[in-house]
Amino acid sequence: MAFKIHGKVIEEETGKGIPNLTVKAIDRDLFFDDLLGAVSTDENGNFEIKYDKEDFQELFFDKKPDIYLKVKNPEGEVIHSTEDKVRYEAGETEEFIIKISKNLNKKQKEANKMKANIEKIRAVKEQHVESLLKKENVVGVGIGRKIKEGEMTGELCVRVYVKEKKAKSQLNAENLVEKELGGVKTDIIAVGRIRFQQCNQKTRKRPAYGGDSCGSCHSTTHGYIMAGTLGCAVIDNTDGKRCILSNNHVLADCDSDTDSRANSGDPIVQPGTLDGGTCATSADRIATLKRWMPFKTTGDNLVDAAIGEIINDSDVSDEIGCDMGRVQGIRELTADDIDALQVQKCGRTTCHTTGTVMDIDVTVDVEYGTGATYRFVHQIFLTDMSDPGDSGSLILDMERKAVGLLFAGSDTVTVANPIQTVLDELNVEFPSPPELHCRVGGPDSTIHCITGGPDTPQCFIGGPNREIHCFIGPDTGWLCFWGGPNIPICLACGPDSPLQCGSGGPDMLINVRGCKTGPRMDIDFVSPIEDPGKLVIIDMNRIPNGMQKALKKMLEEMAKER
Repeated sequence: MAFKIHGKVIEEETGKGIPNLTVKAIDRDLFFDDLLGAVSTDENGNFEIKYDKEDFQELFFDKKPDIYLKVKNPEGEVIHSTEDKVRYEAGETEEFIIKISKNLNKKQKEANKMKANIEKIRAVKEQHVESLLKKENVVGVGIGRKIKEGEMTGELCVRVYVKEKKAKSQLNAENLVEKELGGVKTDIIAVGRIRFQQCNQKTRKRPAYGGDSCGSCHSTTHGYIMAGTLGCAVIDNTDGKRCILSNNHVLADCDSDTDSRANSGDPIVQPGTLDGGTCATSADRIATLKRWMPFKTTGDNLVDAAIGEIINDSDVSDEIGCDMGRVQGIRELTADDIDALQVQKCGRTTCHTTGTVMDIDVTVDVEYGTGATYRFVHQIFLTDMSDPGDSGSLILDMERKAVGLLFAGSDTVTVANPIQTVLDELNVEFPSPPELHCRVGGPDSTIHCITGGPDTPQCFIGGPNREIHCFIGPDTGWLCFWGGPNIPICLACGPDSPLQCGSGGPDMLINVRGCKTGPRMDIDFVSPIEDPGKLVIIDMNRIPNGMQKALKKMLEEMAKER
């Protein structure tokens, strides 16, 4: 059966349709909400989303979707939501008329204007980047706000980054930077020499965290020891294995298309060999080199990145050290973030530091310890927030959303790869957050298990009928839902409120025999089913408020059917 959601987004004051907004339709579920679809509004503000029953029906009681919408502007900001007005048991066709304040729409128009402006400047930058980088003293070209007499202006310009500022009399005519390029002003900013970063001391940790020392053992075959930073744990999308993320020059020893310096399976130790890690035994080995992006000697590089497959899962935490915790998503930078967005990182040399985004689209030449210089495009410049040895650190905003992967720097700037490019190039993703315990996948859309803490699996689920056999909540202990034959159904039982339940019958009936309550359990919902001697007993006080109504309704309907 095909379902449809359609409607229009309009200005509240004028009734005019608003174009180029993203409308997402979402199905509210007891446990995990499902995305039904996302589209952009047309020139008149209209939108239409089509979806099928399979997009929302995960459990046997998902007969109809419970719909709410989110509207985002072109910058990805949520400017309207109907989450507090969910349309429960929606029909095959649902219409929404969404009214948005003119002030919010004005902000969107200003964002569109800014976007068009930066695209014009980006085109000018790309036209002149090669000639600018050939000039003596120039190390990078990007986009940012112009600085005048030490003060930041609101005017975007082409930024030309140099090792040091020199008087005109010290430069030949061909090495001078013009004040304007293609009608766009330029600004010259001294950043010093930009080089890859490594070194200093860190200790061995189990589990290791993002920000800890690590490094390749292959460097020892070239006669030197080294150490960089373990960025964080990631999931390899090709096989679901957990890996560590860092730089090519940290895990793959600066491997390039003309200089083979690494092999798949090379040992990676924590701490790095410079910090006392040993490659002679397995004691310090934490991962093996799995995939990396070799440097291109000629042409443009996008990332300095590599992954190593973790040998023992318990040896590496999903969290980042320096009390930063888990990654909370991804942030793609926009023009509004230039000289405004504060970021942070945890690295093996300087630990926790903060900085500010300076530029979001730099073409830069980076010198490496092998004597080679490689060109990188579409890079991020940050204010100085790193030292040698911090390479591989994950850059986060202050809400812990990933921004970039640190790989180089100078005395005045830090350089990072955009994180989405890193994830795409290596085909990896960040581990699911603790509140996301299950995924849907496989040939039959079965639900597979994701583990949580070091010793506690979050769920035991799966099977041809997508049964959810058992789920462990972070604070409530065992929280079992429903399953096939002989699967007990227990809701909200734990060490302080244990339930002793019987098993389900051949038709997946909820047959609970003699459920016993714990010392702190109040029972306020009792529903008879097929056998009068058998009851479904649920501790509603331990169920979140948002679930109670749906659970009651589900069980009442099941009781009526039987």
